[in-house]
Amino acid sequence: MTELLPTPNNSRSPRPNRWRTGAFIIVGLIILGWFVTSSPAFKECVNHPEAANTKHPPQENSAVISRDPAGIELYTICVEDWTEKYEGAIAAIATIFIAIFTLTLWQATKRLWESAETQLAEFRNSLRIADQHAGHMASSVDEAARAASAMEMVAESFRKNTEVVAEMAISQRDFGQRHLRAYLSAIFGTVVPQDDSTKWRTEVRLVLVNNGSTPAYDVYYKANAQVLPFPLPEHFDFPIPDPPQTSASVIGPHQNIIMSCPLPNLLNKSEIDEYTQGVTKRVYMWGIAYYKDAFGIDRTTKFCQNILWLRGGGMMGVNTRRHNEAD
Repeated sequence: MTELLPTPNNSRSPRPNRWRTGAFIIVGLIILGWFVTSSPAFKECVNHPEAANTKHPPQENSAVISRDPAGIELYTICVEDWTEKYEGAIAAIATIFIAIFTLTLWQATKRLWESAETQLAEFRNSLRIADQHAGHMASSVDEAARAASAMEMVAESFRKNTEVVAEMAISQRDFGQRHLRAYLSAIFGTVVPQDDSTKWRTEVRLVLVNNGSTPAYDVYYKANAQVLPFPLPEHFDFPIPDPPQTSASVIGPHQNIIMSCPLPNLLNKSEIDEYTQGVTKRVYMWGIAYYKDAFGIDRTTKFCQNILWLRGGGMMGVNTRRHNEAD
């Protein structure tokens, strides 16, 4: 807490100055009176008033002396006589005093003027310093504004860099997942022909291969097989039965399992000849393989192949234009 100091009272009572001035005047008058009365001219006038060189003639001087036993009028006449005798000296002394007073007044006025000029110069210097401080303050404000703008730019750049790093991290993660995840694809295996003696229906077998770098987990599939026109109609929707899932497997990297599906019924010889020729009809097998990759993401692989019988008894699987895709 700031302590408030009492303001010193610089005002002085004018009474001592007045007394001092009065005392100086009285002393001055006493000295002047002593100087006048001690002068030879004054003493000569007092001792021989009839010879005083005044405006009064000797007869009047004698009359004054006779009716002024106390000598007041005589002293007055002698003072006047002394003044007339030393009029030039008194005027010279007065002129000197006036000159001294004028010089003193001029010096006081000069000091007052110099003090005023000094105060004015200090005031102007204060204004200049205030202007400099204001300029420095404005510069500081500008610098602060520029610093704030720079910080905003840094923050924006940091935000963008953070977004870029996050995008890079996501991209790196996706790249790693794409590079390391399991990829399942279906390739042709074989066809087990129909056996009328055992009532064995024609069975198509495809191989589900993991071409990725990590295992595929919880693998199962749903499939269907039929003799259909070749080529497939555009409106064919690849129906798949939905039996309950009874098993699941794991396919390691570059490992495989067999997917098999029989035709829904036995066929006669003419029907078998028709799909083995492969001109108007063929045997098709299609379905969906389900699995989880090493990152816990659910994946699917759709497959569809028609079987082409080759000369010499060989067979091959041909992928259809539709229903062969994976995620």
